[in-house]
Amino acid sequence: MGYNFFLSLMFLLNLDFFTISLVQIFISGIAGICILKIGSLIWDQNIGVLSLIMFLFYPHIQIFNFYILTESLFINFIIIGFYILIRNYKLNSIILGTLFLFYTATIRP
Repeated sequence: MGYNFFLSLMFLLNLDFFTISLVQIFISGIAGICILKIGSLIWDQNIGVLSLIMFLFYPHIQIFNFYILTESLFINFIIIGFYILIRNYKLNSIILGTLFLFYTATIRP
């Protein structure tokens, strides 16, 4: 249901499948930045860079960006939602991260 909502929003904006793939690549880039920051928050900067390199060069994740499938958004939104959840321990970040992860749970059945 969540991925259908995403596609409906893209079609409402009159975007074609190529542009939807570009949006998924952009979201994957945001997830890469979040992985870097998660690694830096939990461990140190070197671990963040290493995890970013592993994420960017893992072929299965990057191949999913070029297909109209749920895997791309599911993986990337988990990373982004987890970063929102742990970036600071304020109530609004916890609520926003939890809502983001609940939406992520609706992407794949």
